[in-house]
Amino acid sequence: MSENRGQYRYSSKKSQSRSIYMPFIFAVVLFCGVLLGITINKMGAGKQKAFSQLSADKLDQVMQFVMENYVDTVSEDQLYESVIDQMLLTLDPHSRYIPAEQLASVNEGLEGNFKGVGIQFQIIQDTVYVLATIEGGPSKEAGLMAGDRIIMVNDSLIAGIGINNEEVMKRLKGPAGTKVNVGIIRDGLDGIQTYPITRGNIPLFTARVAYMVDDKIGYIKIDNFNRNTHSEFAESLAYLIDQGMEDLIIDLQGNPGGILTEAVEIVDELMERKRLVTYTEGQSSPRFDYKTQRFGLFEEGELIVLMDQGSASASEIVAGAIQDWDRGLIVGRRSFGKGLVQRQIDLDDGSAIRLTIARYYTPSGRSIQKPYTNGYFEYENELYDRYENGELYSIDSLVLEDSTEYKTMGGRTVFGGGGILPDVFVPRDSFWLDQEFTKYAAHARTYMDIYFSRNSADFIEMDDRRAFVESWEVNATVFESFKVYAEGKENISESPNSYEVLYLKTMMKAELAKLLYDDSAYFQVMNTVNPIVRKGVELIRLSKPIANS
Repeated sequence: MSENRGQYRYSSKKSQSRSIYMPFIFAVVLFCGVLLGITINKMGAGKQKAFSQLSADKLDQVMQFVMENYVDTVSEDQLYESVIDQMLLTLDPHSRYIPAEQLASVNEGLEGNFKGVGIQFQIIQDTVYVLATIEGGPSKEAGLMAGDRIIMVNDSLIAGIGINNEEVMKRLKGPAGTKVNVGIIRDGLDGIQTYPITRGNIPLFTARVAYMVDDKIGYIKIDNFNRNTHSEFAESLAYLIDQGMEDLIIDLQGNPGGILTEAVEIVDELMERKRLVTYTEGQSSPRFDYKTQRFGLFEEGELIVLMDQGSASASEIVAGAIQDWDRGLIVGRRSFGKGLVQRQIDLDDGSAIRLTIARYYTPSGRSIQKPYTNGYFEYENELYDRYENGELYSIDSLVLEDSTEYKTMGGRTVFGGGGILPDVFVPRDSFWLDQEFTKYAAHARTYMDIYFSRNSADFIEMDDRRAFVESWEVNATVFESFKVYAEGKENISESPNSYEVLYLKTMMKAELAKLLYDDSAYFQVMNTVNPIVRKGVELIRLSKPIANS
């Protein structure tokens, strides 16, 4: 494998003081006594109990005074919830309170399914357009198609009334087994067509984007880590192996993480047995080691893992293990830096808290958690700081507060304390700094949705995916029509240059590929201009074998 890795320069981050004050300061004052109770857990049981009761009494006294004397009407329940929310926010950026009415939707992303009709939609000019029907979902079985415009839900008109995404989802989602009538308009058919749909459990696929880049290189994208991610990954991996795959690219760009054990299971497919993947440890949580346990589907063959600043948590567990064992190369940009483990505790009223109970460490002992001592808002703005200091565009601008060195199993130097640093750095395309270009890019998807709905009959027989990906192009007429559309939406003073035109045409083609086929087709097109993917492919094609320790 190529050894032309980026060289990093470290410097201490200058102390920056922003005049940002957290809201709800009053709530913070209320629960500070409770936090003090947490900090003295080494005191005797009797004293700790007495102090905790004193803190609770103080909180109740203040709450009662607020309820009886505050100038406006306030909800006691909401006030208590704000206290809980701010208390957890003070601990760390990832401990959080989840109200009862939000818990089900929050958990959907981890459970791997939701209850509804199974469509992807977008509101365009006050009309709900179907972008895609989920494979195996009720809408697809009922006969809905990409490009359909939803006009009615049951007996209610939803077009032309200013409806938003949340209201659409509220009307379409519901318990499995219940029915909803959807009225649509479709090009080529007269009037409103009504489809009765029985809601069901809709899978949330996370690792089903898989295709062969060429005769030997396979590609799998993982969007996040829910309860089905490993099984989907293994299925995709087996499919690519059957296609003749010898080398693999795993794309974790923008993957925010999820369930830790799913990340461990994926690493288990890539490395030999009895290798440490990660370990967790906290003040009240003894060290626990996660190791590979079985023969994996892809223990040999060259491996590239793609990351960027949006890759976090479970994504970083996968990348850290691959990097520390020298199993493959990490390509892209520095990952987010989330090395905290949360446990969900359900409360009696149906709400829940997610409390940080441990940190996780890579096999070399690295904690990749970025600092959060300056408060929640500084932590949230850290990604913007990377943009401001130029790190996304030049590795020489990289700033780390902690440059502690660790060694991989093969003796290479790696670093902790701020995310996984790539072995090969890839800058972001500089045209994203051009505001005029971003105005055009913001409208590419919407335009192609409209274009497809108006010309869907032209694509009915276009069932040859490979021919479309390799041969179909956005012609000059279509692109000029898109420019007129975008310029009608935005005040654009400068036309795109030749490279920007190529990128925009690729975006438009990728959106059409998704409407015609699926997400894999979208990425198969879009990845041709993704610099991180292109670098990964280049490294494999020019590489020497990576020594597996």
